[in-house]
Amino acid sequence: MPDIFGELRTKAQDRIAKQIFAAAKETDVQLRAIGGPIAQEYHCIALYGPLKDMGRASEKIGEECGGDWYELKDVARMTIVAPDHAVALKVKMAIEKRCVASQSMGLAKNEFQSTRAGYTGYNFVVRLQNGRLGEIQVNVPNVLYCKMSEKSFRELIGYTTFLNIKGKYGVRGGIGHALYELIRTTKGSPEASNATSLSARYYGYLGGFPNWSVGKTIDAELGVFVKANPALFIKH
Repeated sequence: MPDIFGELRTKAQDRIAKQIFAAAKETDVQLRAIGGPIAQEYHCIALYGPLKDMGRASEKIGEECGGDWYELKDVARMTIVAPDHAVALKVKMAIEKRCVASQSMGLAKNEFQSTRAGYTGYNFVVRLQNGRLGEIQVNVPNVLYCKMSEKSFRELIGYTTFLNIKGKYGVRGGIGHALYELIRTTKGSPEASNATSLSARYYGYLGGFPNWSVGKTIDAELGVFVKANPALFIKH
């Protein structure tokens, strides 16, 4: 007997996905119009992510959203890099003030993320004037030093900032995303558990006071991780 409700749900989800991607460019324009001026006002760096492609979006919907395309919130996304936590808080309040009903907008998500893997930062999902969702993350250089590749960090945030952090803490940058990918793809395994622990100590160290003895130990562990997982760094 055919699953009529299942077929209807599949067709409805296909329609939603097509609508989201048809509006993606306009969603991106509207998101930039919010985040760009706020970043400029508080002397921050605005980083605009590429539109999420259908393949990665489908993967995320299946893994994290139970196949529901309504849950996809980051086809359009950007990061505002504040020089320190005090400025990041001001940016947070500016986003809250801007994204209100009187401006035909709202916030579907407004939280400070703190993951088991150590990543922290403000995360907003904005319901834009076209009715679509876009994501704004607000963070500081030390966290992104861990998360972004060293090459991207130097190019987008600055070589001087990169050298200052590396010289102060004595650990390599750019390993956070690879750790996240291993955790995501091997969920529940001993490898994922070890990567979560290393990631938490990595982000935690960069978020605190420098200690070269601690930094040397963490950097050595990161080196072992890099050698053991070269495939994770091909595109990163």
